[in-house]
Amino acid sequence: MKIGLIAMSGKPVTAGHWSLIDTASKENDLVKVYVSLSDRKRAGEFTILGSDMETIWKRYLQPILPANTMVIYGGSPVRKIYEFLQENNEEGSKNIFQVYGDPTDISQNFPVKNMLKYIEDIWKNNQVILRKVSREGGVDISGTKMREFLSSGLKETFKEYLPFPLKNDQREAIWDLLSKTVNEQLLRNYISGLWSS
Repeated sequence: MKIGLIAMSGKPVTAGHWSLIDTASKENDLVKVYVSLSDRKRAGEFTILGSDMETIWKRYLQPILPANTMVIYGGSPVRKIYEFLQENNEEGSKNIFQVYGDPTDISQNFPVKNMLKYIEDIWKNNQVILRKVSREGGVDISGTKMREFLSSGLKETFKEYLPFPLKNDQREAIWDLLSKTVNEQLLRNYISGLWSS
């Protein structure tokens, strides 16, 4: 059996993420997408709440996933993939595992030294393939760019880069949910600025 594994923060989930899921679903018997539910809080960026993304996943994204794809929520997605591979290594699995991601993410999160340390047997048996999928030639959009569209109020551009199977009313609902958080943050920042002046 061929099993595809994807670690995803996805705040928000983009057409690029969806293209990766679609590719994995065509190349494997089963795909497991490990999704982080932690909040995305970075200096200079607007926060995207994990609870909002969980709502989006369960309400809009799960129903349009390829039939052979499942989502596992919570925890560190990269750690969850290592744990899954370690279990299979210990059990002497004969399955093939393909770990999908951007070339930089794969190199940082799944270095060869870790493969040898944690899953030596299935790694040396060539049962683990690090499937680096470049954005070039595919959908070249980042979460950072999507958060910029969101915080700048670029609604139509933001909606354009959401996963391709979504209908327009679903895209609108996702915008409404996430922009609500942005508007709340703008108001908090404005009030905070008034108090400090």
